[in-house]
Amino acid sequence: MITSVFIQMFDDGFLSDWEVTLENEQGEIAYGSVSATLKRNEAGDPEKIIGSLRIITDRKKAELKLRRYQDQLEDLVEERTRDLQKSNEQLRNEIETRKEKEEALRRSEEKYRSIIENTNNGYYEVDLEGRLTFFNDSLAVILGYSVRELQGMDYSILLDAESSRPKAEASSDTYRSGVNGNLSRLTIFRKEGDQRTVDVSTAPILDNNGEKIGYRGVVLDISERLNAEAERKRSKNGCIRSSGWRALEPLPAAWPMTSIICLWVFRAIFL
Repeated sequence: MITSVFIQMFDDGFLSDWEVTLENEQGEIAYGSVSATLKRNEAGDPEKIIGSLRIITDRKKAELKLRRYQDQLEDLVEERTRDLQKSNEQLRNEIETRKEKEEALRRSEEKYRSIIENTNNGYYEVDLEGRLTFFNDSLAVILGYSVRELQGMDYSILLDAESSRPKAEASSDTYRSGVNGNLSRLTIFRKEGDQRTVDVSTAPILDNNGEKIGYRGVVLDISERLNAEAERKRSKNGCIRSSGWRALEPLPAAWPMTSIICLWVFRAIFL
């Protein structure tokens, strides 16, 4: 290092602010700055060096302290950069996960809505006041009202006097318990005034905090089935009366086997 400095000085003819480290007898370190000029004789040969030494210990310590601070700052920046990159990666993953969940929820809602819209059963949602807030077209068909007429309608006006009270009590029990209500059989009035018998299932609607904000249910019109059952029962009773047979009368032991088989077939069909 010293040799290269002297070579440079011989080439350039001077040396400016060459920093050196000094150590005294007590082992204490000091820093200096050397400046020198090379003097030559008339022949151009080096004759002497004239120089000066300036102590720069305080400045050097300040520079070293500043350098350590810069190194620490760079390390801190690198650490924060890594943390930021990690956080950004986590955020990207969370965003992707959220997008996937939202897409799955959207598909689920579309499937759910498609099922509701295409089922023959009525579906409804009401608020805590009993006002219809959502329903499918099948419910409008069952009730005989248009979609616009049903929107916001109080469901209790569709029930007869005997159905309204137990329905209200069942709804109250459902809200208090927070679980699905049992299947209820109700008599409703259609817009034209004719009555229909329906089976209604009810379940509470909860918000994100678990608070009840209404309830939903499915309505199945069983009027035609009940009418068919009643007609079949009337036909059966008519056949029994016309034949003179009693449905629950034990079979006489002396009846021929062919008569017994015919009665068994009759009972299998009509009883």
